[in-house]
Amino acid sequence: MIVFCQRNRVCPEPHLALGTIKQADTSFVTILVEDTIGGLQVLHKYTWVDVKPVKGASIVNIGDMMQARRVDVKEALRLQKENNFVILDVRPEAEFKEAHPPGAINIQIYRLIKEWTAWDIARRAAFAFFGIFAGTEENPEFIPSVKSKLDKDAKIIVACSAGGTMKQTQNPPEGQQSR
Repeated sequence: MIVFCQRNRVCPEPHLALGTIKQADTSFVTILVEDTIGGLQVLHKYTWVDVKPVKGASIVNIGDMMQARRVDVKEALRLQKENNFVILDVRPEAEFKEAHPPGAINIQIYRLIKEWTAWDIARRAAFAFFGIFAGTEENPEFIPSVKSKLDKDAKIIVACSAGGTMKQTQNPPEGQQSR
C-alpha cells in the first residue's frame, strides 16, 4: 500500500489566489481531513460548489481507480464492440485457450509456481496438503505485461474465472453468468 500525505498551508494573501484547474482524483481513495480554511469544491450539476468545511470532519473521495462495475457477458461484448473496450482475460492460459471472446487479451494474474527453491517446494507441499496439485503464485510480470500491451487510457473489462463462463451454450450462445 502506498500512502501520500499532503498538508496545504494557509494562503497569506487569499484575495490574490487563483485556485487550481479542474482535476480528477486518479487514486483509489482520498481522505481529506478538514480544517476551517476550506477551498474544496465539487462539480454538481455543471456548477462548482464550495464544500463548507466542518472542523474535525473527514471527506472520503472514491477515486477513478475504484470506478468499477460488474457486467454480464452480453454487456461486456457490447462494450467491446460499440465502445472499444479491451477485454483483459486474467485466467490461466489453458482456460483462455479453451474459450474466450474474440479480441480478448490474456495476461495471467496468477501462474503456476515456477521455481524449485526450498521455499517453492514447501509452498507446493502446502497446496498439495489441501488437494491442490497445481499451486499458483502471483504473476510478477502481470503489471509490466499490462503496461506493455494496453494503452494507459484504455477502457478495460477484466474477465476472470469467477462470475460466469465464456464457453458457448445453447442459451445464451455467448456464455452465461453464474452468480
